Amino acid sequence: MEQKIYERQISKLSTAFRVVDEHQIDRHFNLKCQEELYEFEPNTTKPKSTLNLPKDRLMAELILKHKDLVMDILEHDSLLQNNEAEELDENDRNAAWEDYEKERDGIQTNNLNSTLIHNLNLGFPHVHKSNDDDIKLFNNLREIFPQASMLQLNDMLIKVKHAQNVEQ
Repeated sequence: MEQKIYERQISKLSTAFRVVDEHQIDRHFNLKCQEELYEFEPNTTKPKSTLNLPKDRLMAELILKHKDLVMDILEHDSLLQNNEAEELDENDRNAAWEDYEKERDGIQTNNLNSTLIHNLNLGFPHVHKSNDDDIKLFNNLREIFPQASMLQLNDMLIKVKHAQNVEQ
């Protein structure tokens, strides 16, 4: 079980260092992986080999004190070293925070609004010009459904406009 937890933790750490957004929301551990954590098959047929002396003095003391409990030592210093080349510079960090705050606050760029309204007009050829009501409606939908993607919001906007036209 410890080996499985170790491998899983390494996977989690590598995932934690990546940028995660709405396009990278995959599950990395399925139910089978979860169940495997609780399977334990001790290897009692193989004689226990002598462990390498760890670099850490405290770890060496613990191994001596609990010889019968420790099966193996896995050192992984190089996997967890901070690689400064992978870090974002100041401008990139600021840009990332600005993007996050805009997304969180629901601020849209003019290009985004004009693209969505253009798509709305394609869905309704009799509407020649977008107006402030379309933009307000879009912003209201975005407030009501903050987790919706732009495509989903655009589809909802088209459906609402269609329903309004049917009523008239």
